[in-house]
Amino acid sequence: MIALAVAGFYDGKLAHSSPILNVAAPTRAEAGKPVEITVSAQNWGVAIPAGQLNLEIRAAPFGPDNHVNQQSSAVANWPSGRTVSRTFSWTPPAPGEYRLYIGAFNKDWSVMHAWKNGAATIEIH
Repeated sequence: MIALAVAGFYDGKLAHSSPILNVAAPTRAEAGKPVEITVSAQNWGVAIPAGQLNLEIRAAPFGPDNHVNQQSSAVANWPSGRTVSRTFSWTPPAPGEYRLYIGAFNKDWSVMHAWKNGAATIEIH
């Protein structure tokens, strides 16, 4: 990241994007009833052509094997200074604690622009 920042200072084509990720979700919900989750990211770096936002939902205990849902949404063009938001619908399968993990990637998943572990927690009853 540091090398890209320095390189981008000298040559804009080498600059890295730097989206700031946020999530809006309820803190409590009921199993079996749909929940709306909005993921947003403001891009402060270079444009991201054909980027996408990603939402992963994991159940307690929180590890990569407890992945219960993944959703992603393509963004056609993501210029610098623009905020992109997508709303996802998820139906919690069972009571428990779930954490949201959000990210910004290239459409083909070849570049991760940003990632946020445990961006929010939802308690399902």
